[in-house]
Amino acid sequence: MNDDNNLGVAVGKGAQIIVGNINNPITLLCEQIGINYRNSHFFCPLIDERGRCLTQEQKELDDQVDLHYNNVLDAIRNKYQSDRNFPDVSLEEMFKKMSSGLLSATQLDRLYTRQFQRLLDFHLGNLEFSCGTHVASLSAKEYDHNEKFGNFAGEHAVITDGAQTVVDFLARDLDIRLNSPVARIDWTDRKVRLEFENGEQVEEFDKVVVTCSLSVLKRNPQLFRPELPAEKRNAIDALGAGLIEKIAVKFDRRFWAFLDVDDKQTEYFGKVPDASRDRSLFNIFYDFSGKTADGEDTFVLMSYVTAEHVNLVNELSDEQVAEQFVGTLRRMFPDETIRPLGQMVSHWGRDPHIGMSYTFVPFGSAGDATYNKLKETVDEKVYFAGEHTIAAEPQTMAGAYLSGLREAGKIVLSLKRNIPELKDNF
Repeated sequence: MNDDNNLGVAVGKGAQIIVGNINNPITLLCEQIGINYRNSHFFCPLIDERGRCLTQEQKELDDQVDLHYNNVLDAIRNKYQSDRNFPDVSLEEMFKKMSSGLLSATQLDRLYTRQFQRLLDFHLGNLEFSCGTHVASLSAKEYDHNEKFGNFAGEHAVITDGAQTVVDFLARDLDIRLNSPVARIDWTDRKVRLEFENGEQVEEFDKVVVTCSLSVLKRNPQLFRPELPAEKRNAIDALGAGLIEKIAVKFDRRFWAFLDVDDKQTEYFGKVPDASRDRSLFNIFYDFSGKTADGEDTFVLMSYVTAEHVNLVNELSDEQVAEQFVGTLRRMFPDETIRPLGQMVSHWGRDPHIGMSYTFVPFGSAGDATYNKLKETVDEKVYFAGEHTIAAEPQTMAGAYLSGLREAGKIVLSLKRNIPELKDNF
């Protein structure tokens, strides 16, 4: 969690959206701490790059494509549930096959046009954002493996004060060593030795909790001495490290205000791409407008890139990325005068200590089994937490937080078993 306030409001470079706010531990933390958040309604106008709001001008087609998209995903899920031996393939391949079959079976193929495909690409682009990768990399069988669990219900919410405020509160009075990268976790002996990159500092602990990202684990197999058990290493290799990069731009006014409906502020709107290759380029724009610390109105939109466009933030300067962002908006709002006043661009992919956004299940890999293997403790000394270790809630702040509570509980139980004088005090 890392917020940028340079545009006048908190814009999360990382997590900022609570996925399902009923009984969500992040929502409860915000309530307990007094951190502001805003519930999001589900209305999302779709605008193409010719300036047409298809949600209004072509509502029937928009509804048909939305229904078709969800029917295809349901058909894929039903296929694998009814035939456990059906081979796993990429979600892209399976989606095309099922989509074609459903269009024919429902006689919607007569409605299949380029515009139909553009709307379908919007939904696929949103799916790619949710997983942080191209649909060609996803397992058709396991990409949505966590759907069978009781996920948090209710509307999504945006932490308007920024998610970093939650972390800052939880970090109070803790001994946190900044700028102290760990080079080696040596679990050879009874105690775990941590060797630091400066080559001088070594510390020993009874137990350690490893919370670094899956990308860091993938890139640094030498981090552990001795190496992790083969099943753990295989699980690290099997899971995918998804990546999205965020872009936010400040404007002189809220030129998209005409999208508001029934006195409700439109909190996000989608871009219907001209071509399939552009669906992961600024797929949805989120309205982060608010007031500065001085009470002044500030107008900010945030979007993202992923899949084949994710390296855009490294190939271009931040200013050039913002120009593409604004250029897209000018095509979507051709009658508006759009004046950008500043930008924020994330660079998670090139951060050696992060390297990703959240995990996904590649085709050919197991879902729950892989996440469950990643959470397993090694030798009752090395524990693992993070969104990549919780099968029921991957890819979310809540999942990461709950995985930490899970490991804390395991450590307490371990201490209770191993320290006689503590047995009667828990």
